Amino acid sequence: MGSSQSFPIQTRTMMKSNGSNNRSNHNNDTKILALSPSSAKTSAAGTAPAATSVDEAIVDALQNMPKMHKVETFEEKLYRKFSQEPFIPIGCVLTTYCLVSGIKSFMDRDAARSQLMMRGRVVAQTSTIVAFMVYAGWENLDFFKPKDLSDYAKKE
Repeated sequence: MGSSQSFPIQTRTMMKSNGSNNRSNHNNDTKILALSPSSAKTSAAGTAPAATSVDEAIVDALQNMPKMHKVETFEEKLYRKFSQEPFIPIGCVLTTYCLVSGIKSFMDRDAARSQLMMRGRVVAQTSTIVAFMVYAGWENLDFFKPKDLSDYAKKE
């Protein structure tokens, strides 16, 4: 599976005619027959079979095609994010709780509890943002980078 051997594409050119003998009225249609390893075999003289520019363009397009990746579902992404960065969703839940509880306390005319919940919301929200910055910085942190950057440039 790790082989990156390329195979030429076997093609056949067909001429379509509308009844006249004039070559300008003919349409050239190239049909792709197969992408096979048998067509890549060399002749007895040891030379590779000749490929047209259309064949080379198709082979290049097939080789440069991006790899397909499995699309991550919402649940898979949510689980992955909770596993990698658990303090961010916890901070979001705490911030939401403090906000909703503070608004409810405000509507119930409990000024002391409302003020306490709004302060708690600010602390939870700040903690969430700090956790986000720590996780972002941790991913970009390189423990193996030499202290002197000139030494690092010489190694490359």
